[in-house]
Amino acid sequence: MRQVYGGIVSDDAMITELLANQYLSQAIGMVAKANYVESIKIDGVGYINSGFIKTYSGLSFTEEDIFTYKATLPQVPVGIGQNEGIQSLRIKQDGMDGATGKSVDGIPLSMNQLGINRGRRLIPNRFEYWFEGGEVFVTTTGQDLSIGYTAIARIVSGGDSTDLDSTLNVPDDYVPQMIEFMKAQLSYELNRPQDVSNDGSDNNSMK
Repeated sequence: MRQVYGGIVSDDAMITELLANQYLSQAIGMVAKANYVESIKIDGVGYINSGFIKTYSGLSFTEEDIFTYKATLPQVPVGIGQNEGIQSLRIKQDGMDGATGKSVDGIPLSMNQLGINRGRRLIPNRFEYWFEGGEVFVTTTGQDLSIGYTAIARIVSGGDSTDLDSTLNVPDDYVPQMIEFMKAQLSYELNRPQDVSNDGSDNNSMK
């Protein structure tokens, strides 16, 4: 914000900290994708730097349909690669008397794979998952995931865009790229002509 305004930001500035924070998820998505592409070029394998990752545990399941359960993520993952920002999902079974139970890795499905696999016979003790609109859906047979099961999700996370105290999950060497992206967006916001008449017609200065 200081770079956009060329100095100290006044209390009545049009560009606020919360507005700047709203561009964080877009900036993180951009640099996470850049990291993914770079890893393919350098190593021949697509992966994400662990600095982008945050782990959420204790996610509860509810029944969505027969053999299908869903868990709501604390925040929407930054979209990257076929798994849409979800790097891994483990299904954990609660142990008896508070003991740690066993856990099993879920198998990710892309949207194309999901369409192809619909209608086929499910394999017992196999958990397949996909992501839609902030929720993870898991298919299985023989286990009621709504009772005694929780999920552990590792996702590409930008933190909470409404919380200025949220942890920023980005490796330091990608921060300069994020700053340049955000400066461009905020400069556009700052220089955009304002329609002060609010009469429903185009402002001449905006044409």
